[in-house]
Amino acid sequence: MFNYDLPRKSTITTDLRDALDLFIFEIFLPFSLEETRKGLTSTVTQIFVDGNKGKLSNNLELLELQYKMPIVIEADFGKYGKRKIDIYIFKADSELSKNQIRTKRRFTSDEMAVFFTINGQTHSSFGRSFIKTKCKKPQLEKDLLVHIDFSGISGADRVDIFPPSRDRMKNTNVTKID
Repeated sequence: MFNYDLPRKSTITTDLRDALDLFIFEIFLPFSLEETRKGLTSTVTQIFVDGNKGKLSNNLELLELQYKMPIVIEADFGKYGKRKIDIYIFKADSELSKNQIRTKRRFTSDEMAVFFTINGQTHSSFGRSFIKTKCKKPQLEKDLLVHIDFSGISGADRVDIFPPSRDRMKNTNVTKID
């Protein structure tokens, strides 16, 4: 289920596309959105949705020079097996123009900065406060995007960790954050 109640009135090619990209980290079949409502003016009436990963590949200038590709690590998640974690490090705001800062903010939100996905779709997330408080990295809270891929886990394990509503992760020994 997707909440179309966006924070402000806008064309489909801006805020809705950005919101969809947060929930589709890696899209396997890109699709387009077309604004056809009467009375709305926009310079862009049609745009492709290519997910956060696709959008990142088109905005490499926002990433730290030495980290144009994600830092990739593998972590053991117990019964859920080893999982690939991609860490993207953005340049500090002081190194970017106002337009680049606005673009950078579209990759994460206060509620979504650490993405847990299955087959490219976000099933849960942690916000920037997780990076600030739990990871103890307040200086990086607006400059990190973390992607953890849970593709390939069994159906029973999937339901065990991710409720069908996709609004949170269940509190299990593996997902418990102290």
